[in-house]
Amino acid sequence: APTPAALETWARLMSGTTGVSLPAAAGWVQADHPSAGPRPAPGEADPGRLVRTFRQTASRPALELAVALSAVPLTLPVMRMVQRATQPRSGPSVLAEVVLSGLLRRGESEG
Repeated sequence: APTPAALETWARLMSGTTGVSLPAAAGWVQADHPSAGPRPAPGEADPGRLVRTFRQTASRPALELAVALSAVPLTLPVMRMVQRATQPRSGPSVLAEVVLSGLLRRGESEG
């Protein structure tokens, strides 16, 4: 098991507070590497496929939160209130999982 000192060292390394920097590459791209291609335009994604993918990959709390959110207006304050009411022990990562899943799309402003 990691010791407190080891965790502290790791946390400092990850947060960049060690005062030491190292030149390094996070990845390499070859000259003949194919591009990723264009991103699909908003609205092109198949809603059924998005839901199936989310159901297969999401955590159980995120799936349950998504179901609960399907019945309310999707503003951040309301989403947080629903999360607190239905999953009081869950953290922000559960809501983030739903918000960043691709299931939500910005709508027209009503004002």
